[in-house]
Amino acid sequence: MKPHLLKLEREQRGWSQGRIAEAIGTTIRTVSRWEQGIAMPSPYYREQLCTLFGKNARQLGLLSGTEEEEIIQEEEEALLPFEIQPPPLPHLRQDSFLADPAIPETLGSTSSLLGRSGLLARVKQQLFEGDNLALTALNGLPGIGKTSLAVAVTTDEQVQARFRDGILWAGLGPYPNVQGQLARWGKLLGIAPKDVENVNSRESWARALRAAIGTRHLLLVIDDAWKAEDALAFQVGGAHCAHLLTTRLPQVAFSFAQQGAILVPELENSDGLALLDRFVPQIVQQDPQGAQTLVQAVGGLPLALTLMSKYLAAQTFTGQPRRLQAALTQLHDTKHRLHVSIPTALRERSPSLPADIPLSLHATIAISDQQLSAQAHATLCALSVFSPKPNTFSEEAALVVTQQQVEMLDALWDAGLLESSGPQRYTLHQTIADYARLQVQDTTAQQRLVNYMIQYVQNHEQDYDALEPEANNILTALDIAIMLEMGHELLQAVIALVPFMRVRGRYTQANRYLQAALKEAIRLQDAIGQMTILRHLTTIAELRGDYSSAATYGREGLTLAQQLGKSDVESDLLTILGQVAFRCRNYVQAQAIYEEGLQLTRQLGDDERTCTLLCYLGRNVSQHLESVSTMAFISGKARDLLHSLPEKEDPSDETPSVKS
Repeated sequence: MKPHLLKLEREQRGWSQGRIAEAIGTTIRTVSRWEQGIAMPSPYYREQLCTLFGKNARQLGLLSGTEEEEIIQEEEEALLPFEIQPPPLPHLRQDSFLADPAIPETLGSTSSLLGRSGLLARVKQQLFEGDNLALTALNGLPGIGKTSLAVAVTTDEQVQARFRDGILWAGLGPYPNVQGQLARWGKLLGIAPKDVENVNSRESWARALRAAIGTRHLLLVIDDAWKAEDALAFQVGGAHCAHLLTTRLPQVAFSFAQQGAILVPELENSDGLALLDRFVPQIVQQDPQGAQTLVQAVGGLPLALTLMSKYLAAQTFTGQPRRLQAALTQLHDTKHRLHVSIPTALRERSPSLPADIPLSLHATIAISDQQLSAQAHATLCALSVFSPKPNTFSEEAALVVTQQQVEMLDALWDAGLLESSGPQRYTLHQTIADYARLQVQDTTAQQRLVNYMIQYVQNHEQDYDALEPEANNILTALDIAIMLEMGHELLQAVIALVPFMRVRGRYTQANRYLQAALKEAIRLQDAIGQMTILRHLTTIAELRGDYSSAATYGREGLTLAQQLGKSDVESDLLTILGQVAFRCRNYVQAQAIYEEGLQLTRQLGDDERTCTLLCYLGRNVSQHLESVSTMAFISGKARDLLHSLPEKEDPSDETPSVKS
């Protein structure tokens, strides 16, 4: 098969596919597809390649049969002078470039964004290589940085070169003036009201805009859309245009771009720390753990990190370490962290935020909350009892805790406040959970979670695969039971859960909750509960190697078992106490305990416990005999060694020498 002309030209220059991809702003995979003839570059990339190689499209094999004659003539005229001295890439925009004054000024640039380089490249590729209209939609949480990313796209030199006629920007918000925004675009494009069929109709403005745009190369950005019909009203670009939408609502993103929808993720921890370091480097350097805690407290949300960083930086300006430390302490408080704000220029603010409300994380999330129905709001508040992302919870648990219909979960997902995490599982971002938790007025949802998780643990007591994905939610329920002094519920849950924690090696967790359960059993004067918890504490202490505590718990539990006539528990505790004595190499004591337990199990007629104790007893005797034999051997060797030593004369028998 004859090599592609593009590949031949590249190899003649000794260039790699990676060098080509980097030079024109695409991927190695795309270059490879061009060279194999699997795909053809778009007009933009074709122009870039021609300029880079100093060749026309025919010489690089980049023309389709139907367009060959027309494009060859056009490109030969346009590119012939560049064969002598090609201009640098990318092209600088011309003076006729239309830069919409509505584009926010300082929200983002290709150099200021952290952790978004890969995402920015993906957005550019979709805008450059998309089909007619090149539809791309950025969606994600409130404060995730969608608008900042869109601004960075508009300031990118390759983007400005591709859309050489300019960029239009429309900021919408939940209550937009769509017709007014379309009219403003018309004014920028030179459309007079008299040229519009009906100035009071958005459809008439859309038709006029399409006609005015014609074959221009424009990027049309629709920022912060809340309704699909509002966003679609701005799809007025021609064949050489692209559209970029930002929205916090997944359904709006899908309606606008379908396959072109991109979910904007949270920042990685390292990027969050880098953002803090940009404003307050002394905190990251002097207290890296504290800085890490701040990043995790807001789940890597860029807006929250930016607000906190600038707030802390303002305190460092005073030159007083005391004020910076006080500010740090305040930010560890959830309520203060959500309400921290900084003065913001009008052109930097989201169109969703009213001019009289300071920019804060609370205000940004509240805008979404205010669009919810009363039932959806109540659902969000109730769901805040679950631990936040990366923890997940089941749809069944969510419906029990919220006491709402499944449609309310759908409403929260549609609002961009609840995230899916696999089939019938959901998660809440840290900042959304914090916001919702502050709205809760009672403990009803917490009590429901405790009761649901108790039932769940008891129903799946031996099904560890079912318990594992709910482990965090179960522990949350236990913490709530401790906080609310739900003693009976705590005892039930802990007793049912301890076998799982023991098998999974979660000894420290088990010990913590067993200690809390023991206090509740004592408070409730529940002797059976005390005895059961003491038995588990003895087992866990022995597994942890804390033999002193194991012996203490075991003796206390044994006394209660004897008083209550619980011979089976008494037998279990004797077995564990025998193990403790064996581990401590107190073989004589271990044998006595095992024999006591053996006598009890024989009286009970419990063959299984009898067999276990006989095995332990046999091992103890074997170990004891080996120990005795070893000691006898050592003693014999010691005697032999003493006997082999020469007798030393008594100094008192020595006769002093006399000088002659």
